[in-house]
Amino acid sequence: MTRTVVTWGMQAFVSSVFAVGAFDHANPEKEIKNVELGLVWVEGVPTDFIRGDIASMAEANSVAPARIHGYWYGKRDAIGNPGQSASPGEKVLYYLHGGCYVMSSGSPKAVGGVIIRDILKHGAEVFDRAFSLDYRLASAAPFEAANAFPAQLIDA
Repeated sequence: MTRTVVTWGMQAFVSSVFAVGAFDHANPEKEIKNVELGLVWVEGVPTDFIRGDIASMAEANSVAPARIHGYWYGKRDAIGNPGQSASPGEKVLYYLHGGCYVMSSGSPKAVGGVIIRDILKHGAEVFDRAFSLDYRLASAAPFEAANAFPAQLIDA
């Protein structure tokens, strides 16, 4: 009985989010001003790195590499800047947020931020830092169509 009620509740929640378009979108232009968030820009991959079926899908869907952003968590350099090069032997957690390619963000303000901070807190012997990439989110009708697959794969 409990599982049924929880399932119905989740279905209602997800349906309402899709009905009103209440997706969690980061605003990098605004967030870049807040150094504490650790936002950095990431240039798109060179087009010659995209090959085979992925290149075919990208061409069919008019998808090209694009400049995107991500967030650094954890240890900073001596003056507090994020994103310094990894030290020899250092392991950096590479985190891709959930959201089925259509919602959420790697921003420290989003739900994923809590997850990353907990991983760093409880896995301090393994990771000092994490990087969460905000890949392009897909959308389709009834919203404006944007960022068809494989945009997310190319970003990651």
